[in-house]
Amino acid sequence: MWAALTGNLWRAGAIALVGICLGLLVQIHGAPVLGGGLIAERDAAIAATATARRERDAERAAHQATKDHYQEAQAQAARDETLRLARVKGEQERISTDVAENYARRLADYRARYEQLRQQAAAAAGTAGGAAGGEPVPGVRDAAPGADAPACADGLSLDQRWDATQQALQLDELISWIERQARVPANDPAPKEN
Repeated sequence: MWAALTGNLWRAGAIALVGICLGLLVQIHGAPVLGGGLIAERDAAIAATATARRERDAERAAHQATKDHYQEAQAQAARDETLRLARVKGEQERISTDVAENYARRLADYRARYEQLRQQAAAAAGTAGGAAGGEPVPGVRDAAPGADAPACADGLSLDQRWDATQQALQLDELISWIERQARVPANDPAPKEN
């Protein structure tokens, strides 16, 4: 009996060993009913890793492209801003030059008119001072030295009128300068060429 028992024991051990080997083979290679084994899982993991790497690389490339486009847009914006500032500065300088030239021209015209009026007033004062021949009239007091300023409708002397004219001209040109400067489109981009 002992021999039968030991023979069966060896058979049982061999069968168990074959069963374990078959189980390991099924676990490693898989079976149609049970699905894929460790090799199939490994292949799936490798494929998933490859897919993740491709997605990562695509995301990195897209991110780099976004950064490149952003830097390009920044550079273009800086160029546009430089052009806009140059355009605005040029327009403002042109306006300042125009107003200054207009002020100088108008001031020269008014100065010429002022000098003409002063000469007329001096000539009128020189001829109104005494008898023919320049001899004083006997028994009459000497006139006060110098000519009085001619009376004006607004009560201002010629010099006061000149000062008022200069100030009015300065204010008029300053108003013109401010109005023209305010019309310069400082925040508009450079006009597009057709």
